[in-house]
Amino acid sequence: MKQKDGRNEMKEFLVMVSMGLPGLGCLVGGFGVLKAAGVYSIPGAVLIAIGCTLILCTGYYHYRKDYAGGAGKRGLARFILITVFSALAGVIATGTLLRLLRN
Repeated sequence: MKQKDGRNEMKEFLVMVSMGLPGLGCLVGGFGVLKAAGVYSIPGAVLIAIGCTLILCTGYYHYRKDYAGGAGKRGLARFILITVFSALAGVIATGTLLRLLRN
């Protein structure tokens, strides 16, 4: 990973937040539209597609800024591993917490 100063890290964080949070909002809103409709609907699918695009752009931006430097393919592999493991941990933790809170 590249060494950076605090100002650059804050800019990168703000860019990722400005793309990631609206992406999550569109994704959740799209699934809400689909759930409310009960069937496949174009507006829900469009919101999900926009949300996924924003989230993927956020991930790509993060990869290009932190992992793509001199590491080459090892940087991409490391980024994918970190992303997959953190996503799985988040899904498992969320499922566990929801089960605990329901009881």
